[in-house]
Amino acid sequence: MLLTNLFTDWHQAFLIYGGLTLLSFLVASVIWRSKSTSSGALPPAPAGWPLLGNMPDLIKAGSAKKLHLLMQYWAKQYGEVYRVRVGPVEQYMLNSDRAVKHLMDRNSAVTS
Repeated sequence: MLLTNLFTDWHQAFLIYGGLTLLSFLVASVIWRSKSTSSGALPPAPAGWPLLGNMPDLIKAGSAKKLHLLMQYWAKQYGEVYRVRVGPVEQYMLNSDRAVKHLMDRNSAVTS
């Protein structure tokens, strides 16, 4: 009887604390995402997971043989310049000579 009560109490505590932890992570990721997207005119980006970004998409693409196909798909969908978030790091993809020239000529003071 005592063992059953201990198991039930432990199980309930695990569910409560686990649920609160999950809820806290979800609220924090929503707040973090809303702050990061309201910072001005950023290039478009594929939708990503909260904390992981586009890492699952990149892993799903598998080997380097298929990664370029994913990048080509995103380039067609989002244009010459787009963002990819891998974990907490944002990477900017430039897909045309014009975008690279614009970055190097007009924004060289910022990017160098």
